[in-house]
Amino acid sequence: MTQFDQILEELRRKRAALELELDRVRKAIELTEKARVAVQADAPLESGRASQSDSLSPSDVATAVREVLEARGVPMRRGAIVAELLRRGLKLQGKDINKNVGTIIWRHPQMFVSLDKLGYWLRDRPISGVYDPKKQG
Repeated sequence: MTQFDQILEELRRKRAALELELDRVRKAIELTEKARVAVQADAPLESGRASQSDSLSPSDVATAVREVLEARGVPMRRGAIVAELLRRGLKLQGKDINKNVGTIIWRHPQMFVSLDKLGYWLRDRPISGVYDPKKQG
């Protein structure tokens, strides 16, 4: 056997070992991806938390709340708003999502008003016999 044959044999042996290792890594990646998908599918139901990078800014949440209220066309309580935001797939953050969304709404008084016993509504939209933005101070 020549020196070239020995080198080729050694390289082929290393390639075979690397291919086995690569197969193991591919399988590990595949299993990890499946586990990640399964965990992410359950995550909103478990805690409602999202990572910082996935979460929306308060301004984005306020815009989404406005869209929900516009789409429904009636005042909504905080819990119903949160349920609709989650149903739409928004990633909301915090231990108490309802409280956080309520705080965001409260911090956007130019957009929202709280109507006694009815819930939150759009500050600039009248409701006949219930709310007139022109009569609010």
